[in-house]
Amino acid sequence: PNQSPEELNEIPPSFLPRPSVLRFYRGDTAVLICGVDNLGTKTVTWRRSSDPNPITIGEHVYVSDPRYSASQRPEEKEWILHIADVQVADAGVYECQISSKAKLIFHILLHVNDTENPQRKNYVNFKKDRVPPVKNPGISLAGTKFVEKGDPIHLVCNSTGRITPPHNLDWFKDGVKLLPSGLRKIKIDKFRVPKSLTLVSVLDIRHSQMEDAGTYVCRSSDLSIISTKVHVLNAGSTNVRRGTSATDETYEPEIVDKKVDDGRQQQQQRPPQNHGISLHAINLRNRKTQFIFAAPYLLLTALLMFQLNLWR
Repeated sequence: PNQSPEELNEIPPSFLPRPSVLRFYRGDTAVLICGVDNLGTKTVTWRRSSDPNPITIGEHVYVSDPRYSASQRPEEKEWILHIADVQVADAGVYECQISSKAKLIFHILLHVNDTENPQRKNYVNFKKDRVPPVKNPGISLAGTKFVEKGDPIHLVCNSTGRITPPHNLDWFKDGVKLLPSGLRKIKIDKFRVPKSLTLVSVLDIRHSQMEDAGTYVCRSSDLSIISTKVHVLNAGSTNVRRGTSATDETYEPEIVDKKVDDGRQQQQQRPPQNHGISLHAINLRNRKTQFIFAAPYLLLTALLMFQLNLWR
């Protein structure tokens, strides 16, 4: 039903499902996303759980560290905290707070691997006034690698240019280019990190299916490439063959190798072959076998009875 703005404001805000555990390499740009429904006139505040002072309120930054920035995607109802050149000291619990009478807080646990991403050798040295050119620009990829069917897949690609940020970042899955799709619930967002030479692209697949498993590639416009393999787990599978009951027969899916475009081997499940037969078929086969073995004895008995009748 249609509601007036006054009526909408009366609906309390609530958090939308977004990843609550994130992992990045030291030097990456960490992207923390908070989804809020029915925000209305209220504001979103980011802070560390260990620090009472806010990092950002709305899109305004309240700390002197130039690595922090905030942005929003109103159409997606998302408020984002960016931490450029993330360090191990930045790891911990972050809070997305909504300014309301009821204390509404969404927690995100940030892990930072204390090694540089193997795909990147040098990172941007963030300065207040200017950013020096990067001698060895690079690209990195972080996010979901194992997910249960139905849960979201969340991948973040960071690409740093030599003098300017890359113009674009593209996503591929098993050699096929991915595009935003409302039907498949695929969302791709891109943004530049302030005061840096980094372009960030975020790939979200809201409700993963088994066919979403595979090799994901992020490619920048300067042809820097990085990939990761995503596994979709089907924890609720019963592995029962159609047409029979669970007590008749079960099967394990066979794993086979399939060639992909880049020549590497990719494992997939082959549909189960019809190696088994039902109990009814087994009973029929046993009866036929018994009849075949008994036939000679029945014939011999009939001949003896015939001879006895002649002698009489």
